Amino acid sequence: MNKIILASMFAFLLSGCAQQMSSPYGYGVPARAVTPPPGGPVAINSNWRKNCTEDRVKNVKRCFVGTFGDMVGADGSVVSGAVGKNVAPFQIVYFNGQGPYLNVGHNDFPGRSPTIRIGEGNVIEIDESAKVSSEVINQLLESDYLLASYNVWPEGRRDMRVDLSGIEEALEELENLIK
Repeated sequence: MNKIILASMFAFLLSGCAQQMSSPYGYGVPARAVTPPPGGPVAINSNWRKNCTEDRVKNVKRCFVGTFGDMVGADGSVVSGAVGKNVAPFQIVYFNGQGPYLNVGHNDFPGRSPTIRIGEGNVIEIDESAKVSSEVINQLLESDYLLASYNVWPEGRRDMRVDLSGIEEALEELENLIK
């Protein structure tokens, strides 16, 4: 009985450790992928999906386009096997038509932020708000790929490579969703 009480208290204390990046609506960009509603995201092309969800309690509409990245090893090569392919989400998100925000991987390590490098460009740290400029979106449109590091509790840093092919069409669809 004491073990159950102790385990419950420990779980309660750790529940506050998960990090969520906040939007201006106090509605976090989920640090972990959430099961989509019935029907789920709709394919835009072979690489990108789109979806909108509504939180009727908070009156927030969350629309996104997203794809999945491949895990890469220390040498930059894609990790082979089912474990390394299409494992971490990369999403461009708008809340009630405001954004863009980036959801990079499964970043849930308290106090650590994800970083991205678009093509051969400079490293960009995604701050706690996860909001990015239109300049970042333009860089995504001009590149074929991005490299990202995100942080998983308690293991630490993970790296992924995201194929950006089809992003132009995905962003056009996102624009239609947020109108």
